[in-house]
Amino acid sequence: MSTKREIPSPKSMKRVKAQAEDIVEDIEEEIGGANRSKRQAVTYRPDVKLWDGRVNYYFNSTVGHAVRSVFKKAADVWQRDTCIDFTYDPYENCEGVPSTRCENGGFPHPRDCKKCVCPGGYAGDRCNERPKGKCGRTVKAKQDWNILNDTLGDTTVHRSLEDFTICTYWIEVR
Repeated sequence: MSTKREIPSPKSMKRVKAQAEDIVEDIEEEIGGANRSKRQAVTYRPDVKLWDGRVNYYFNSTVGHAVRSVFKKAADVWQRDTCIDFTYDPYENCEGVPSTRCENGGFPHPRDCKKCVCPGGYAGDRCNERPKGKCGRTVKAKQDWNILNDTLGDTTVHRSLEDFTICTYWIEVR
């Protein structure tokens, strides 16, 4: 059995460098006691792509060796027990039971085979409806380019919010 060794491409090295710069910036802000007024889950940087197959993490310098060790052991157990070779057959509980036909990548709910577990962007018992919410809508596609204008966020709140809102837009073709 031969093993192939991947040589990082200049593009991936640039991505890793950008990730490292983000981490250094976070550490410097934490050490400097900077006011972190802009907490973001994702920032747009065209040179950094999400999910390259692993999750990068680092420990704050105040975290001791014992905590690091426990965290690493717990992460290994979690990875071994829930992520690697973890298979789930959603149809198993619904065999021989009348169930609904799920659409758009949904699958039968293991506790109620007449309903579906829907992927993001879909809702309803069969995953064929747009999720209801405070924002988002169905837009009719036209032959010419159109601009989608919408206000995102809660304009009545004048402070940073911890939670976020998911807006789902469907583009409907006639």
